[in-house]
Amino acid sequence: MQPRSQDTLVRPHLRTRLRYQWRQWINRLRGSDRDLNKNLNDDLLGYPTNHTYQIRNGELIAQGKVSRRWRMVSPLYPLHIRSFLDVGCCKGYFVCRIAQRSECERAVGIDLFPHFVDVSQRAIKALALKNAQVKNASIEDVAANPSAYGGPFDLVQVISTYHYIYWGSKRAEKSMGDHDSIMNALAKVCSRYVVFMNPLEISDCPLEIQKLANPIPAHDYTREGFLSAAQKHFDVFQVGLDDSGKRPIMLLVRH
Repeated sequence: MQPRSQDTLVRPHLRTRLRYQWRQWINRLRGSDRDLNKNLNDDLLGYPTNHTYQIRNGELIAQGKVSRRWRMVSPLYPLHIRSFLDVGCCKGYFVCRIAQRSECERAVGIDLFPHFVDVSQRAIKALALKNAQVKNASIEDVAANPSAYGGPFDLVQVISTYHYIYWGSKRAEKSMGDHDSIMNALAKVCSRYVVFMNPLEISDCPLEIQKLANPIPAHDYTREGFLSAAQKHFDVFQVGLDDSGKRPIMLLVRH
């Protein structure tokens, strides 16, 4: 193997991971935690490195995959969004971005990982967004009492999280386990549109999901199983694939 040249750039995902794991904690030990905005940006650049952005002078600066995802799905958004729910919002980029729209009355994110909720809430505070909030909740929680979360919502977004809702994950073991239950919940919280971008075949899912699915050969986690459940509540339009070619991009329109 050739030695790395001094001029070789470190790949972005490695750079952000190192920044998160080392620089953040060293600075805090030195007492720099007084610089709250700097520490927030360290967390926004940290895990997971597929959802990284920064806040500079009140502006959202998206990076990497979250920037590409915005470009892929935002053309599907309606012209006016009065209310928005991001299911599995991670560090809150989409919630903050939609909340900055003048017509948006409320933008809500939900996630089951407390760290993501904390970072999102700090980002909302740094941006002084009065119409945004992020809560530690599942789609089942919101569906049980939509009005308590500000629903039902004009636009609901489910990006790179549907397979975790179905199967669970290491960070949040809670799972729904079938398409019908998930679609019933989405129908309760959505009044108009769902923007959807997720893998619908096990072979296209992360390895963690494949390991959960392999012992259950009779599962219905397939494109056909998804469409059968979704079409009970929504008209479904596939508009393309993500840049990996593994995740269909769909617009679901409420019946």
